[in-house]
Amino acid sequence: MGFLKKLFGGDPRKDLEKARAFLAQGRPDRALDLARDVAASSDAEVAGAGRELVTQARRALIDNALGMAKEAEASEFWEDALEWLDRAVEQIEDTEEQARILAWRERLEAALEASEAEEWEEPKPQASPEDLLDADDLDVDGHFTALVDMMEDEIGRLYAAQGDDFRNAYLDLYDGRPEQALPVLSSLVERNPQDPVLRFERGRALLFTGDPASARTDLEFAWQAWGDVYLDRAGTLTVASEWGEALLALSEPGPILDKLEGPAHPGTGQPELTSVYARALLQAERYDEAEPFLLKAMEHFPSRPELGMMAAGLLMHQERYGDAVQCLEMVIAPSCASGSCGAPRKFPPAFRALAGLYLKEPEGEETDKQRQARLQRVDELLTQLRGALGGGMAREDMLLQAELYSRRGQEAEAVLWREKAEQVASSADQLDVVKSEAPKMAADTPI
Repeated sequence: MGFLKKLFGGDPRKDLEKARAFLAQGRPDRALDLARDVAASSDAEVAGAGRELVTQARRALIDNALGMAKEAEASEFWEDALEWLDRAVEQIEDTEEQARILAWRERLEAALEASEAEEWEEPKPQASPEDLLDADDLDVDGHFTALVDMMEDEIGRLYAAQGDDFRNAYLDLYDGRPEQALPVLSSLVERNPQDPVLRFERGRALLFTGDPASARTDLEFAWQAWGDVYLDRAGTLTVASEWGEALLALSEPGPILDKLEGPAHPGTGQPELTSVYARALLQAERYDEAEPFLLKAMEHFPSRPELGMMAAGLLMHQERYGDAVQCLEMVIAPSCASGSCGAPRKFPPAFRALAGLYLKEPEGEETDKQRQARLQRVDELLTQLRGALGGGMAREDMLLQAELYSRRGQEAEAVLWREKAEQVASSADQLDVVKSEAPKMAADTPI
């Protein structure tokens, strides 16, 4: 982090108190980000307190994730349970506890495989229509209850009090069918326009179906009713962040910059708002402000690769390729660390962008040894990228592979890879590999 530390100072004692406050408020995610910075302080006393707080915050995150995994397992939502266990493993350092969690994970994977296999078994005697209806209702109720349990208690109670029509629309929205959820939610809002739950969820449905202007109105209503609180226990969902997404879709960064400057500051520990604000700075072309903001955000949220991607994109836009390389190397470093089963998942766009930068010809003189080392680094990055994509490659990756062969004088191999890239140029499957990993960025972000 030297690249970032030299740009920014800070008061570790103040950060320590903020971190303690976040932990006391039940926000271990925010506490952990700050405590990590404090633990790196040159003040031995403060650093020691920071390390202790890191341990406490990690434990709180682990306990919360394991509790949610147990709830999901009890409802037989195997995939949700596995996701919560993965979150726990990211924070666990004790090898014995890791082994216990991984054994638990294996049991859940077996249960998931068994449940999927049941779908392919021979048909059982047909149940009566009444039995089928009862079973469907129980399954839907259980799924909805599990999702509501992930929310903060007060918010969850408001969701649980809604009727069956809302429940079904909410599940449609959660499962990626906003076009089905929207008419139902709109009908419910017409009946009860003062309900912030209905307005918030209709706002999200409008946003997902491409109507950010209408979404903005609903989200502003919900924001006024609920304020800046987190809606979920994981500390990832706020009305303000969804409102910001609507404004970015409308290419109106101004209100975001006016209203979210304080809440979005990296020191508040709200990475979603920080990301929205950073993208607004870029959309407004306020690059002089965006650079220090993004670097500070990277310092506070090292596990959020989209922030580093935005910073690297800005540096490339300014033709500062050496700094962009350093930035992207920091983005991918946590996921490349060896000896830890809790390393974060690799973020393909960062590997792809970094490989492309290394393939650019350097401005100054370069020895043959330096050139070979640079091309070897590209080879390593593409190998790791293939692993992150399960052995597959997107069209952009094939073109990078072709360019690597060309730089090494292996033109026959380069031609073959270009031909492969042309064959998948219109493949939706290949394009989706990239889109599914892409961060939410404004369309005109320089990247």
